[in-house]
Amino acid sequence: MADPTPSPTSRALADLREVLEAVGNALTGVELEGLLTAEERIAKAVRDVRAATAARPSGDTVVERDTLRSDVHAVRAALQRCRRLGVSLSRFASFSLTAAAGTGSYTRRGLSRASQISERAVDTRV
Repeated sequence: MADPTPSPTSRALADLREVLEAVGNALTGVELEGLLTAEERIAKAVRDVRAATAARPSGDTVVERDTLRSDVHAVRAALQRCRRLGVSLSRFASFSLTAAAGTGSYTRRGLSRASQISERAVDTRV
């Protein structure tokens, strides 16, 4: 019978996923305080994942590997959500600032020249 207690690696990945979900929620609600407080929590969660991974025994069972694979997929999904929300928020802020400043000249795509430059400067690849 499998041990119901999650491994240290699984717990660390769950903590990282939880923090990333909190960041995504803060991005959705444009909650600056939530974003600022998450920075330290993300750093700790990443340290915990590294430490748990380094200390993990090499003889994982199939069930443990499947659980860890599932945990990693959940973390990746939360990270992808944060990336997409961050890009959307950055674009919205850029468009809003350009519109508020009244300096935008729009192209055929509907984007101001200033926003095109800032989009190229930010690497949003996964």
